[in-house]
Amino acid sequence: MARAAVGEHRTIPPPGDRRPGAAPRTVMDICPICPSVGRVDPLLTPPQDAPHPPTLDELLRRADTAARAGHWTAAARAWLEAGGRHGADVSAGLEHAASHLDDRADAGDAAAAGVLALMVAEFIGDLPAAADYARVAAEGGDPLGQRIWGFLLCEGQGVERDEDAGTRWTRRAADQGDPIALLNLAGSVPQREGDMLLALAAGLGVERAGARLGDRLSERDQDEAALRWYVWAAERGHAGSMRAAADWYREGFGGRPDPTSAVRWYLTLLAHGDGDGVHEAIGVVREHGLSDGDVRAAAALAGRPSAADSLLSAVRRAG
Repeated sequence: MARAAVGEHRTIPPPGDRRPGAAPRTVMDICPICPSVGRVDPLLTPPQDAPHPPTLDELLRRADTAARAGHWTAAARAWLEAGGRHGADVSAGLEHAASHLDDRADAGDAAAAGVLALMVAEFIGDLPAAADYARVAAEGGDPLGQRIWGFLLCEGQGVERDEDAGTRWTRRAADQGDPIALLNLAGSVPQREGDMLLALAAGLGVERAGARLGDRLSERDQDEAALRWYVWAAERGHAGSMRAAADWYREGFGGRPDPTSAVRWYLTLLAHGDGDGVHEAIGVVREHGLSDGDVRAAAALAGRPSAADSLLSAVRRAG
């Protein structure tokens, strides 16, 4: 399964009381940004208070704490995110969790079945088995299961392809506040609604949603807003947005050229395995004649202050 089904697994509950007979809430009812429409366009202002992705240590601590308390669904979700986001070897934890989740899923626990669907898809690769778990979880009302079942139906993975049904299940998960379902649904709805879904997902901390909004706004020549979203996503670890922000600051897309910010993001790319960033940074320093102080400021912003001396030395060697 593609990584569209992995990521931040936080959900938000619908606000307020649910009275008997009340109409079901939809994603637009629980959308925290919708009241601002007409005053401040949420597409132009990234949510600076949105959570940052958890670190590997945070996820492993979360998983350990949940496992010790016997909360195996929460433990498995934390291990899954640690493996999917950070590439950690979490096989031992997941195997232990699976032994508990199997019994709970057999007893009708939809949340356990949803987590098992993700585990089987991502770490075993048995998509038909994952689809079986996901369908049971989805029909039981679990938003993770609904999201995975919707994704499998849309992609025809492990089950016969049915995009209409898949979109309906994805929307059900989104209506329950599943952040990745919001992201997945955005490509299947009209542009404005899709933009709003991406903004909502970003508000829940999904950095890929911000990157995708940047792309959409760029395609519509809203470059200033696009750059703000690229920077927002870059600050939350999205490597593609780091590259976009660096290039845009270098060339002056979305505003005036900002060589110090360009160097910052090129250096930040180094921590994400992109060695070309240092060559780009050297070029920016030479092109714009950045001072030693500017280079050190950029390196500090990148969280790599020691890189300043290496970069300055490389610039001097290059003449």
